[in-house]
Amino acid sequence: MNLLDDSFDVIRKGLSLSSFRHDLIANNIANNATPGYRRRDVDFRGVLSAQMKETIPAYLTNKNHLAFNHESFDRSMFTNQPNETDIKSDGNNVDLDKEVVNMSNNSVYYSTLATVLNKKFRVLRTAISERVS
Repeated sequence: MNLLDDSFDVIRKGLSLSSFRHDLIANNIANNATPGYRRRDVDFRGVLSAQMKETIPAYLTNKNHLAFNHESFDRSMFTNQPNETDIKSDGNNVDLDKEVVNMSNNSVYYSTLATVLNKKFRVLRTAISERVS
């Protein structure tokens, strides 16, 4: 019997992705005044698709290459540079207002997942501590 269902893994992956996105947004905010900097964000569809599969399809072209699995893939390959904001005269396309909104939304997403995870652990803790009379 598996005490931890698949939802724990989904929540763990969601928290990891949200943490990664937080780092990208913080980097965008930090580079708001850097000439030529282009904002980066996460390709959620690509990450979600890859994270929910047992393995990411990859081809080894040499027997000496390392195996490629879902636990060791580089999340940075799912970052992109969206062009949804205007490029300023210095070549920078960071819109500080949008980045702050993105950071806020991402924080709410992370907090929600953390709350769900805490509730699941509370239920599990209660089930373990119940005594049969």
